[in-house]
Amino acid sequence: MPAGIQVFDENGAALIDTTDRISLVLGTAIIGPAAGSISDPRLAYGKGWFQLLDFEAIEAVTTTKSKPPIPSISGTTLSWTYDSQSQRPPRAVRIIYGTY
Repeated sequence: MPAGIQVFDENGAALIDTTDRISLVLGTAIIGPAAGSISDPRLAYGKGWFQLLDFEAIEAVTTTKSKPPIPSISGTTLSWTYDSQSQRPPRAVRIIYGTY
């Protein structure tokens, strides 16, 4: 007998199927204002993702106040750098990260 899960909306359309990927939040951290990295072996669970949560960091992208970090994920390491060509000072921000 096959096993799995399917979730349907009120019209019978599948919302979630066992072949879908669902996000898993692994953690949050304050990163910066210097380049650095976080090692988390759980990043091997799937494809890594991240999102800056600090609203001032979002504002910093469009103003000359400060510059947010430039995050990236490679393997089980979340790392961040800053644009060395920018004249704006670097800042620390909150980041949420996980896998899907």
